[in-house]
Order: sequence, then structure tokens, then C-alpha cells
Amino acid sequence: MIYVIEYLLENKEARQIMDKNPMLAILIPHLRQARDLLANTRDTPQIILSPGQEMAIRQNLRKYDDEHDQANRIFEGLLALASRSTNDENVRAKADGVKASLLPYGLNVTRMKYVDEAGEASRLAKQIEDKEVADYLKSIEFKAHGINYNALEQANKIVKLGKEMHGCLLKLENKEAATSSPQTARNTFFRVIKQLKHSAEFSLSDQPKALEVLLSVLEESITSATPTPQPKQEEHPSPTENPSTPSVS
Repeated sequence: MIYVIEYLLENKEARQIMDKNPMLAILIPHLRQARDLLANTRDTPQIILSPGQEMAIRQNLRKYDDEHDQANRIFEGLLALASRSTNDENVRAKADGVKASLLPYGLNVTRMKYVDEAGEASRLAKQIEDKEVADYLKSIEFKAHGINYNALEQANKIVKLGKEMHGCLLKLENKEAATSSPQTARNTFFRVIKQLKHSAEFSLSDQPKALEVLLSVLEESITSATPTPQPKQEEHPSPTENPSTPSVS
């Protein structure tokens, strides 16, 4: 199992694909932690989080998720408003293009797993670093119930909450690593690999070549790590020497 993870992390093609895709790049720390977890299962467990601390982290994770979902809904609404509030086809086309780029999954992002939501926030962070995109979002504002909503502020809020969620997930992963049994380590390995395949199929659906390469590397790593069963050899009894015939005198 350790070999599978190391093979994935060290394979140049697979690593380039993961590094370029935020939903996959965010899984790299989890792959490393799964590897370390497997390597350390023979050590004496040391609990680094009390039950109360773990509960607090999970509560924060749910709170950040709720706020993240709400920020995405407001962000989507502001981008939709920018498109629907004009009859100018060029302005509408630009607004629709920005929305499709920044929210490729629409509000489905609010129904993703925590790790995928954090990955989408990481992708958005890179996109709004572009000054033209940032300036455009800054120009979109709407006032409701005495509150001013700005698209750039909502985008930054999504990014910040995504980072907070990712931080909570890493703390929980560390806790699991510190208190794990060999079975827990194996379960973590299979969960991370399953998540990697799910995220790859989800985020690379429009890049079939990259998806094929990544999945083939994963399959190759698993195949290489699986011992080839040796054919059972038939056992033939060793011939016994004929007892010496006593001489007849």
C-alpha cells in the first residue's frame, strides 16, 4: 500500500496532472498522511486530540461548510444577476462566461464532499488572482435588506472558508494517524484512493486523456505492488537409494 502511494506521488505524469487540478492537488497531503499512517502503525499510538477537541473541530467543519455553501449561493446569484440585468448580448455573454469559468459545477458544489469543496475553493483562489477577473467581480454589487453584497468579497470568503475546511480535515487526518491500528491504516488507504479516483473522474471528465493517464498509473502502481502468485510446483518424492543387497556367501 505504501508502494502504491509513493508510486503515484513520484510518477511524473500523474503528479503533473494532480498538481494542475485543484480537486486532485488538495488530496496530495492526504496521500502523504495515508502513507505515513501505514508506515507508523507499528508505533505506540499517541492520542493528540481529546474527544472534546475532536468534537470542536467537527463542529467547526460543519459551520465552515454551512457558511461556504451560503457564500456560494450568494456568489452564484450575483453572477446570474450580472447576466440577467442587461439586454446587451456582449455584456451578457461575458457575464455568462465568467460564471461558467468560476462556478463550473454551479450550485452542485454545495453538495460535494468536504474535501472536494475545499478543492474547488482552491481553484477559485487561483482564478481570482487574475486582475481582470478580480476587477470584474468587484464591479458586481447588490444591496438587499440593508446589506451590500459584492461578488469579489464573496469569492474571497469562499476561498477563506475552503482553507478553513481543509485545515479541519488535516487535523482530523492527523488525529486518525496518531490513534490508528493496522486495520484503520488500511481503511484510510482505501478511502483516500477511492476519493482520488472519484475526484479524478469528476474533475477530469472533460479531459479524457489526462483521466486515462492518471487511472492507468494508479492501476499500474497497484499491479506492481501486488505479488505475482507463483504456480504451485508438484512435489515429487525423492528417489530412495536401493538398499545394498547383502552378499550371499
